[in-house]
Amino acid sequence: MQEASAAPGRRIRSALAERSTSQLQLASAIGLDPTKLSKSLSGRRRFEAMELKRIADCLGVSLDWLAGGDEPALAMPEVTAPPERAALSDQLYSGPKGDTRQRIIEAAWPLIAERGLHSVRVSDVAERCGVSSAAVHYHFRNRQEMLEESLRVSVRDAYDRQVAELESISDPLERLLHLLELQMPLSEPMLREWSIWLQVWSEAALNPRMRDVHAAAYERWQSTVRGVIEFGQQQGTFRRSDAALLALKVTAMVDGLGIQLVAGNAQHTAEGMREVLRDFVQTELVTPI
Repeated sequence: MQEASAAPGRRIRSALAERSTSQLQLASAIGLDPTKLSKSLSGRRRFEAMELKRIADCLGVSLDWLAGGDEPALAMPEVTAPPERAALSDQLYSGPKGDTRQRIIEAAWPLIAERGLHSVRVSDVAERCGVSSAAVHYHFRNRQEMLEESLRVSVRDAYDRQVAELESISDPLERLLHLLELQMPLSEPMLREWSIWLQVWSEAALNPRMRDVHAAAYERWQSTVRGVIEFGQQQGTFRRSDAALLALKVTAMVDGLGIQLVAGNAQHTAEGMREVLRDFVQTELVTPI
């Protein structure tokens, strides 16, 4: 535990050194008081979850690696920081300067989520991103490719959110329930993520190429659930049974119930979804006392 808590400061300093970037520049970039950053880097103050998320975005590293995990530092290099931090990321990120492709997709995916893939025009994306339509066409042959990249953005954001939120929860049951809560389509950001997934499912039913993209992305969601279940089994909180099968059941329930909520089915409520998921976890996963 002590090693894990020391990891963020050590790895942030390492990433800063590789980029020849100062702590003061990083503090300014993420909107954090330099003194607080210094204390956190030295271990005298604990980083807040969203601070680590902003640092990971700015430095172009995965949040899992930053927090001390084994995932490669640049696990998802296709995605960089949001457009409002594009100039900043160009300064801090060690990759190609002025990555227009990433700026385009960071502008495109909220539009796709809000309006639907087939209602978004290239000119809409160009206008929001501040580039020409020709630049968008240069990086993306069609809207299908933008949807693929939008899925990757959603997966990355979901994974980073999960790492940030779950790291400090040591109880396996609480960790699993909180993970499921994080995936419920309750907030505007989550509704956008669900919109992307719904469109991907629809496109995958007709397009074999999208099926491969979907399968790779969905595996991360299932593996996260499976990892929490395996952790609970090791602790004796959850029953010793097939963790992969349990994860399949849990994710299938989240997806099915979530779709009903997003679709506005009046018979399905957020509280009802929460109750069904908690009941399943309690009856099917938790070890009887």
